[in-house]
Amino acid sequence: MVQFCYEDLPRQYQSCLMSLSIFPQEGRTFKRTNLVRRWAAENFVSARDGLAAVDEANRCFDALIARGLLQPADIGPAGKVRSCTLHRHVHSFITKMASYQTVTDNTDLRSELAHRLSTRSGILQLLVENQAAANSNTCWGIIHRHRHTPSGDLTHEVVTLLNLLPASSDQLGLVKLLDLEGCKGLKKRHLKKICNKIFQLKYLSLRDTDATELPKEINKLRYLETLDIRQTKIKSFPANTIALPKLMHLLAGCIDHESTQVIESDGRFSTVHLPSHVGSLTNMQVLSHVEVSETESDTSELTDVGRKLHLRKLGVVIRGKDPRGVLLRVIGMLHESLCSLSVHLEPVKAEGEVYSMEPQAHGGDAFDIPKSLESLNIKGVISELPTWIGQLHRLSKITLCRTSLREGDIQKLSELANLRCVRLWHQSYTNKKLTFNTREFRKLELLVVEDSGISDIHFANNAAPMLKKIVWNFTGAEVTLSGIQELLNLKEVHVGGKCDESHLSKIKQDIKKNPNLPDLYPPIHNNPNAASAIIAATSTAATGAAAAASSNASVPK
Repeated sequence: MVQFCYEDLPRQYQSCLMSLSIFPQEGRTFKRTNLVRRWAAENFVSARDGLAAVDEANRCFDALIARGLLQPADIGPAGKVRSCTLHRHVHSFITKMASYQTVTDNTDLRSELAHRLSTRSGILQLLVENQAAANSNTCWGIIHRHRHTPSGDLTHEVVTLLNLLPASSDQLGLVKLLDLEGCKGLKKRHLKKICNKIFQLKYLSLRDTDATELPKEINKLRYLETLDIRQTKIKSFPANTIALPKLMHLLAGCIDHESTQVIESDGRFSTVHLPSHVGSLTNMQVLSHVEVSETESDTSELTDVGRKLHLRKLGVVIRGKDPRGVLLRVIGMLHESLCSLSVHLEPVKAEGEVYSMEPQAHGGDAFDIPKSLESLNIKGVISELPTWIGQLHRLSKITLCRTSLREGDIQKLSELANLRCVRLWHQSYTNKKLTFNTREFRKLELLVVEDSGISDIHFANNAAPMLKKIVWNFTGAEVTLSGIQELLNLKEVHVGGKCDESHLSKIKQDIKKNPNLPDLYPPIHNNPNAASAIIAATSTAATGAAAAASSNASVPK
């Protein structure tokens, strides 16, 4: 059956599936965005029917899910599969198929190293030609010494490989992808070597490495489409200028979780400064996140982003008062394309000053509502949720942090027709009691509350009828979660924090009264690791079961 599903695929989609044979399989989860960007970068798929290669790669991903060749692992609030796994039987099949074809050239590499390189790069042959295979100090020697040893020092292997890149070779032009995520020990000289020698890269990930700055040679990567510098300390581009004409995805931002208090500290967020000339990168689809300051050049550059680009995803960190007025105009300029928006508002010096997201507060300019918006993340004090949020009919997920909103703002959210996920983080809501009234939040499936100020959550009769999962982290000893016995679709309740046993017993009693018999996960007593694990798991909405079924998630036999 696996072979039947495989042969039913277009040739390009078959190549995408076979490329996964080089990944380590035990416990491996594949992120959708990472896969589709890789497939596009390696030319496994190409632009078709007016769609970019990345869009065609997304089609491929959905086709593999629909045929059960990939299995859903994480399904978003709107029912979109965001990550997947590969069944061992499917992996065995595609490994066999890949050995017959020229889809992968890295089969001699240890899997943890192989998937970090272009699958069709010919990198092994390159190294063999330039290094003595018998020399144990060469990368070739390291590769074979650890080929069957999963515990080998991966970082040492990667750094050694970079050190051994020859001065020049035509085959280096075949290397389109370099994924260094999680590799420590990278120095600036390694990044210079990458930029100087593998200058036709289309995908470069430095995510979660100890890189602190980019070399000026980064602008030599004229074909680069994806640059991922998330979870690094990189704060700017060289000379604060970017000249990567093919760039489509700039991914940046680092959350520092130094505090052990899960609820009291949501982590300090830092990111790369908005580079000059980013508005001229007309292929850009994802710009998330960049920092914008009060300088005239920054506000002008941000305006260019709105005027010249067609972004699908925008993430900005606003420092100072002046850029705040520009931000709303930029959102309006992107109204036709913008699907995801994340705004971090850093406090201004004027004490007590809050930001209004109403256009009238910023000169009364005409404002086009971004009606394609599906995800909204706001961190920072705002006066209230804007009235235009009621016209975001596609909005399925909203995350709020430090917004200090009131009951009227919750009412605005309750009227959104497709809202499936609400996440209330630290200081997002001013009241102690959070009430879901009758006939409100008709499609809500996931509720996450990580606000130390909320001690009472109440569901009225026939409120949130589709709710499937509740995650609540609290700090107080006296907490109340009432009305859950009426939530007929509820499957899971996660609670975290210290509370009196009597209050926990009442929650248990109400859960037992629920005819759906949802699972209750016990308190985690302020264990930061456990809390983080639960919060990370909340992105899998309960729509997963239905979506998995409709996608034939079980492996074909």
